[in-house]
Amino acid sequence: MRIENAINEVRGTQKSERRNHTRSKEKISGRGDALELSSAGKALSTSSGSGVRTSRVDEVRRRVEDGFYDRPEVRVAIAKAILESGVVDSVMDEVLAFRDAKKSLDQTADLRVDRVNEAREKVRSGHYNRPEVRAEVADRLTNALIG
Repeated sequence: MRIENAINEVRGTQKSERRNHTRSKEKISGRGDALELSSAGKALSTSSGSGVRTSRVDEVRRRVEDGFYDRPEVRVAIAKAILESGVVDSVMDEVLAFRDAKKSLDQTADLRVDRVNEAREKVRSGHYNRPEVRAEVADRLTNALIG
């Protein structure tokens, strides 16, 4: 699981500053999970008087090591808290916009290869260079533009 830029959302850090943070990876437990800390996160963890309660951090660390967060009811509670916090609302808006765009694309007619080949043949044969065809095309264009 990756949790990124949480502190930046609270502090209001600019996008360009967020991109410049370096990250390091530390292994958590033996399962191959990885935790990435930005330089801002590291600075917060080492700053004295930052308001971080070390006892709470130690408790969470112990729970991770003991597998507390691997229990289904804990995962459900965490997921519910995240959903109720409104954090994922913007992501859901993007998902819905994507679905609408995909639906519109699915309703768009497919290219009719037979008609394209027919038009190419007419161009090759000089069909559109005949005076009566040019007049008809001009009339149709005029009617389409003027109405």
